[in-house]
Amino acid sequence: MASRSVRSLNVDGGNNAADAVRNCSTLSELHTVLPLSFRPSLAAYLTKIYRIATKTGNVNNTIVQYEKHISNGSFPPFIEKTIKEPKIQFSNEYDGSPEGRAVEATFKKIVKDARTSYLAEALKRKKEEQTVLIHLLRFDEKAWKAEVEATAERVAATLGATFVKDTENPKTPWTWSGTPIPNELKIEAQGLWFAGSTYHTKAIGIARAAADKALIQRVKNLTMKERTESSKMDIDSKERSVKDTIEDALKKFKQELSSGAISTLPSVKRRRDTLTSNSREEQDHRSVKRRTEEGSKTQWWQEQRACQQAPAKKEECEAEKELTVPAFLAQCSKEFRPWLGETFPPVYSELSDRTRMKIEFALMKTWEADSIRSAKPGVFQHEDVSLPEEIEFSLSVNHKFILHQEPLKHDVDEAKEQFRRTVRTRWLFRDKTDSDFIAKFHVKNDQWDPPPASRSIEQGINEAMVVLDNSVSRAYASIPSYPAHLSIKWNAVRDYLADYRLLVKLTDKNLGLAVFPISWYDAKILLMLSDKSTYEWVTDVPTPALVEKLMKLVKKWHLPANMTKYITHRTKTELPQFHAIPKVHKNPWTLRPIVPSHSWVTSCVSTVLDHLLQPILKQIPWIVSSSKEVIVRLQEVKLNPGKPLWILTGDVVSFYTNIPIEECELILSGAWSHFAGDSSIDKSTIRSMVKFIMENNYLEYQGEKFRQRNGLAMGTSSAPVIANIYAARHENSLQLHKDPRVRFYGRYIDDCLCLFQGTREEVQEFCDNFRIGPLEVTWSISDARDSFLDIELIVGAWPDTCAVHTRLFRKHLNKHLYIPWSSAHPLAVKKGFVKAELTRLVILCSRSGYFADARQEFYGNLRRRGYPPKELDEWFTQVSYRDRPKLLLPKEEKANMAPLMLRGHYNPVWDFVDVKEVLRTAKWKWTKEELPESLQQPLIRSLGRTRSLFDLMSSWNKTTLQEFGLEAGPLVWK
Repeated sequence: MASRSVRSLNVDGGNNAADAVRNCSTLSELHTVLPLSFRPSLAAYLTKIYRIATKTGNVNNTIVQYEKHISNGSFPPFIEKTIKEPKIQFSNEYDGSPEGRAVEATFKKIVKDARTSYLAEALKRKKEEQTVLIHLLRFDEKAWKAEVEATAERVAATLGATFVKDTENPKTPWTWSGTPIPNELKIEAQGLWFAGSTYHTKAIGIARAAADKALIQRVKNLTMKERTESSKMDIDSKERSVKDTIEDALKKFKQELSSGAISTLPSVKRRRDTLTSNSREEQDHRSVKRRTEEGSKTQWWQEQRACQQAPAKKEECEAEKELTVPAFLAQCSKEFRPWLGETFPPVYSELSDRTRMKIEFALMKTWEADSIRSAKPGVFQHEDVSLPEEIEFSLSVNHKFILHQEPLKHDVDEAKEQFRRTVRTRWLFRDKTDSDFIAKFHVKNDQWDPPPASRSIEQGINEAMVVLDNSVSRAYASIPSYPAHLSIKWNAVRDYLADYRLLVKLTDKNLGLAVFPISWYDAKILLMLSDKSTYEWVTDVPTPALVEKLMKLVKKWHLPANMTKYITHRTKTELPQFHAIPKVHKNPWTLRPIVPSHSWVTSCVSTVLDHLLQPILKQIPWIVSSSKEVIVRLQEVKLNPGKPLWILTGDVVSFYTNIPIEECELILSGAWSHFAGDSSIDKSTIRSMVKFIMENNYLEYQGEKFRQRNGLAMGTSSAPVIANIYAARHENSLQLHKDPRVRFYGRYIDDCLCLFQGTREEVQEFCDNFRIGPLEVTWSISDARDSFLDIELIVGAWPDTCAVHTRLFRKHLNKHLYIPWSSAHPLAVKKGFVKAELTRLVILCSRSGYFADARQEFYGNLRRRGYPPKELDEWFTQVSYRDRPKLLLPKEEKANMAPLMLRGHYNPVWDFVDVKEVLRTAKWKWTKEELPESLQQPLIRSLGRTRSLFDLMSSWNKTTLQEFGLEAGPLVWK
């Protein structure tokens, strides 16, 4: 049983602490012996020593093995596999000559010399590694005592005591004064001051014992394997194993089968029957199989007889044995199942690999065939790029892949302080309400701290902090080593991309990652920026003048005080860096421009304008905000009987950049006057804000500065709402709701969907005449199926139930690069992502069969990304298609009251924190007070991501672009 602490072992401290340490046999036990207050920091120190000692033990064992190989004249397997004897063919004449006979010995000597040099160098490097690790294992008394002192000082601050250190005599332990400190804590702390080497030595001993145990087990396993192989030797053949004997028998059988000495014929009793499947694809196979059964059987028998009668025609017969799919199906019994190998007919063993693959593809469902490429993850590569397999595999982990890191104690400390501040602030303003308060426009005063709350509230906070500290201690005791993760050499990926001047970026439509030459990217960007109707080159950006102008305008706008303060205090002047993402679904590839205006002069104004205009969108019925809204509205569509239905999907060409500035100002101000006429904000303010945002779209590329002359920047927060309202004004003039042929019309930004009933000529006329003001719309017309967003719409023979059926639209190029299981995302995040995706599938699929197919495909893709079946089986049962009616209901609007939060980052320590227990402990003290509603909210963990592959990609791309710009020289614009 593990020791919980020095006190639990009835040790008074001091030198007796060594007895408790000596009783430990694992690192976890050694952690628990540490006093609770000192455990988080000192456990990390001991864990580090343990890891170094483990590596040292492994290196020592490796050195012993290398030296043993040298003395025996043998080589380790990794050297033998790396340096092999070349297999070179020579003519018989040369082989018979004296020179030819000496070739084999010469090559053997060369290979042996190379292996010997390799082994000697490996031994040398391992001894150097041993020296470095041994040096790191030396006990650093100064570092240990500094860690103990730092912890003691934090303990004193927590308990309200004073930490006193004798600076003149550093070897003298510290003392505590002021608030009485428990005597037991003093004894434990003073004992740690002198027991550092004891803990240090024990950590090394535990590591070495573990390494020796692992080595013994490996040797034991190897010995057992050798004995097992020896026991399987055939009695009549003392040197050959049973395995070799069986393989020889199979080879002999195959030769006899090929020569015609024996034949394998299908059983006469077997007969063909239907396959037990409901899929349309397999029904097609049944019909093909039924039509060709008799002819195929006759053909097969004739082929076998011809081969037996004329063995000399072996090659010809082998070619004839490559059966067609119907011929193979004719040999299958009624028990045949494509997923059960034992139900395949005997003829399957004779078929070539090519024929087997052809049969497997024929028996697949459509989605199974489409997802075959997902089994080998990859990225999109430009026609001028050919990535090595290991580089492609590394990038295919997904841009969201979180890199693993050690547990972060300071992350919890920061969350504790933020929690304390939040509780105190909510208690301070418990009797004050502000209906105009908007959290995202709040400007925090860094110079202000809330005063302590009441005694009961403060006691509850302190009790909650103790629970958090205990959770952290448990975490460090349970996570002694660095978490296992996918080993990817990111430096090698970075160097390869840099050497070959390649960029890696996300793709348009979220299809995956794409790799392309920087020269191609740069040429496309410059071609975009050379469009003088959209962009103009400027020598300088008048940033100070723009800020001054904005400050004057804000005073005239008469916005609410919190919005005014937000704009005046949060406005930044970071010039947007122009970039683009590849459209890999286009042939040839093109680019979609992006102007990230998150920190520019217009950014805060854009955020405020977006907030003001959002309520207007809810009053425009044909503007949709999600796939769920489209599904719900499609269920309400009623068709005119007897008229053909057409699915029309449209795309607004270059939507953002083609919106005229002046016309857009007028339309937005008019919409504000119409929908928000009773607001205290005048329509002139809205017009002025739109004008300021659209006229000051400055950007930079490779040091050169430009201004967007027309349209909206793809990156400013108000762009979608401005574009939507602008287009809605022109759509309203079309009076689509009065056209009886238009059964449904909806638009999501630049994507349009229309259900139209009429003749082909009427459909074409409708599409030709449809325009959104000056904006052109390109239409796709279908009377069978089409896609909109992530929805596939299918026209079927179900007019009495619904206009169209829907299911998940599978993008042909999508590589399904979901977050891999090896990513450092918390388990709760992975579970949430899986359940959210299943919920999306339930909403999208109008029939249970569609959901079953999509669900099975999703399961397979997750398994290929490393997700274990145990977890998937549990999560998949938690989402049912029977819940679809409930999921399609509108969400209930909850009170605008933020929950209490523990803010942190993805960190394994948080897995040990029970937020319900933390809040329950705090409220046990808070019950003495009448809590405001703000303190009755639930407590949640709000965790942000840590370093990801996307961060690495951004850094690599930035460096590569900078180096390319320096070599290419300055841009010249006329």
